[in-house]
Amino acid sequence: MITIISTLLLIFNFVIGIAILVYYFKNLKEVNYYIKYGIFMSAACGILIILGGGFEVPTMLLFAINLIKIYIHTCVGMHLCERLGLIDLPLLRKIFSHEGIEKINIKKYSLNVATVIVGTVAFSYGLFKLTSPRISETYKMVLERTGGLNEFGSPPSISIILIIMATVIIEEITFRFVIPNYLANKFKLENHKYWISIAFSSLLWTFAHANVLNPEWVKFVQIFPVGLVLGGMYKKLGLESCIIAHIGFNIGMMFISGGLILH
Repeated sequence: MITIISTLLLIFNFVIGIAILVYYFKNLKEVNYYIKYGIFMSAACGILIILGGGFEVPTMLLFAINLIKIYIHTCVGMHLCERLGLIDLPLLRKIFSHEGIEKINIKKYSLNVATVIVGTVAFSYGLFKLTSPRISETYKMVLERTGGLNEFGSPPSISIILIIMATVIIEEITFRFVIPNYLANKFKLENHKYWISIAFSSLLWTFAHANVLNPEWVKFVQIFPVGLVLGGMYKKLGLESCIIAHIGFNIGMMFISGGLILH
């Protein structure tokens, strides 16, 4: 069943990737208005990966393709936000320009992000305590190969934090920014209907976490609600809030997961 889901996910990612690429070239002039945001997000990811030690010369082509993908997804996502009347990257806009920017209440913004971090980590802790899942053999081998297994249950190293940050940026741009906005624009899922797009994208994000825990359903029960919460936060506060909360969630899970899934 998991193999079928993973295969379908790969097919869908390929199809949606092509569709977004076509959209980019079809609306090239308008989309490239956001070139500075695409370059920033792409460069940020690249620097984090390099500093975190995740860059290897044999994978240079894949590394370059991913950076181009981040650039395109960021530009397309922002263009779609303009069409849909949604918030995009309000904090980054504060840095680059002041056009169309409402004053951000930093105190309220920080409280919302902190609440999501604490809430998602607490929910995950309770779920793992009740279900006692184990880390899957597939995921354990991946962690052993990358040296990440020893990080569970202890303060993560700087390199691990940097890789987490890069991974989160990629995931959030993909699953909270470009995919739901593309679907919302394509199928007219505006206003309250936008939650359909959030739910579908959260489901895709959930399936992307297959082969992590045993039993498998525990990871799905954990990740899908988190995806909905992050999707709602994006709609309310913009993408940066999701990135910050997701990073906090991942780091928090590293602290608590060691004694829960490595037994």
